[in-house]
Amino acid sequence: MTNISRVREVKEAHEERLLSIPGVVGTGISRDAEGHWVIEVYVSATKDSLPEELPEELEGVPVRVVETGPFEAHR
Repeated sequence: MTNISRVREVKEAHEERLLSIPGVVGTGISRDAEGHWVIEVYVSATKDSLPEELPEELEGVPVRVVETGPFEAHR
C-alpha cells in the first residue's frame, strides 16, 4: 500500500499537466473501496468526451476519474 506522503508527491508532480486538460476541473486524494490511496481527477464532462485520455495510474498510484460538473466558488 502506498503511503499518503507518496501519493501527495505524485499528485503535486502531475497536477499542473492534469489541470491543463480541457474538462478537468480539479484533483484530490481519496481511498478506494479496499482502503488504498488514489488520486482523483474531477472532470466537468463525461470522461469519454475529454480530448485527451486520462491516465489509469501515475507513478504506480491509481487514478480515479470523477464526473462532477463545473466547480463554483461560494462565499
